[in-house]
Amino acid sequence: MDNQTNLIKIAWTTNAMLLGAANHLNKQQAQTGTWLDTLFNQIRKEFAGKAKFYAIHGTEAVKQVVRYEEDDVVYILYPRKKYSFLSDFKHEIDSLEVLMREIEPDLVHIHGTEDFYGLIAERMPELNIVASLQGIREQIDRMYFAEMSKWEYIWRNIRKAKINWFHLLVYRSKMVKVEQRILRKINFFIGRTDFDRAHSLGRNPKATYFGDCHDILRPDFLTHKWDVKNAEPFTIHTTLSANPFKGIFLMLETVKILALQFPQVKLRIAGGMVGMIGKHAQEYVKKNGLTKHVEFLGRCNGEQLVSSLMRSRVATVASYIENESLSLQEAQAVGVPVISTYAGGMPSMIQQGETGFQVPTGDPYYMAAEIAKLFQDDELSSYVGDRAWELIRTRNDADVIGGRYREIYTKLLNRDKEVVLQSS
Repeated sequence: MDNQTNLIKIAWTTNAMLLGAANHLNKQQAQTGTWLDTLFNQIRKEFAGKAKFYAIHGTEAVKQVVRYEEDDVVYILYPRKKYSFLSDFKHEIDSLEVLMREIEPDLVHIHGTEDFYGLIAERMPELNIVASLQGIREQIDRMYFAEMSKWEYIWRNIRKAKINWFHLLVYRSKMVKVEQRILRKINFFIGRTDFDRAHSLGRNPKATYFGDCHDILRPDFLTHKWDVKNAEPFTIHTTLSANPFKGIFLMLETVKILALQFPQVKLRIAGGMVGMIGKHAQEYVKKNGLTKHVEFLGRCNGEQLVSSLMRSRVATVASYIENESLSLQEAQAVGVPVISTYAGGMPSMIQQGETGFQVPTGDPYYMAAEIAKLFQDDELSSYVGDRAWELIRTRNDADVIGGRYREIYTKLLNRDKEVVLQSS
């Protein structure tokens, strides 16, 4: 606690740069930021007048420590080395230790165990640390190649003169081990699915797990309501990145199957189809005569995603591994019926036949059959979409989630008898 201002000091580390810091660096981001910015602002609201926040992010964009102070937040950017399989993150943890000793936070919230930040728990075991669980690298590594074999991935990178395949494969394996160290060392976790609960407590059975900390969605997705009458017939929306485990080729194969029954079927793909996977996907579309059936939307902001979802008949999440899928929740928030694979944390997010549908992971025929069912049943589509729309407005309510984080923070802060937070 800051003895002069009597404010609790809460440090955040984030794998992605928060919008406040990005704006200072003039980096282009979505105008409303990400789900993490939305959560950050809600927690700031919960602790208004009682806490000072330190948002810390390591980036190659700066050469020295840079600070931006804005109201109750100090945004801190510090240099990190270029991603490399040779890195032991000593430089980054040395710098983070200096910052932590300077700030002397009452609570440190590590957002995501996928990067190096959680290693500070080994260096400074005296810190009061809680880690939010996002992706689980060990499972992502197992499912990464999805329909592709590892050797096909390597061959395609060599053929396209991309020589980073060795770096990627080794770096991913290295980061799995880093995350396992973090999971074993940190004793408090924040999660939202049975999947992340199993993996955190499986690695560290003595840890305390705080659940029900779902995403707070961006306002764009909460001000619209899908109507089957306004949707374009035989259209599918999916949001994914150019990683094989996200299921891009599963969806392309699904559309190929559906085109035999529905010649007008159209798949809209939101997300950056870049690099080798993006090129391979576009080659697949041309080779299989799917050009008129597939539209690549590129990177989309919230408004553009909502527009596509509102015009679509069905939304899909075809991933081989996810935790709490943000794109699934965004579709549910708009009220479009959703079909996902039964993978990772997504079974915790859908009640079959009520708030969506799930299909076996990696099965394009099952996915196509469920899509076809919704194409032909307006009543079922509306029912499922309505139930999901209602679910999001209770499960993901900003005040409910903010209150849950306030409860967790208070429990952790009260471990130190010098820090007592009174409820408003």
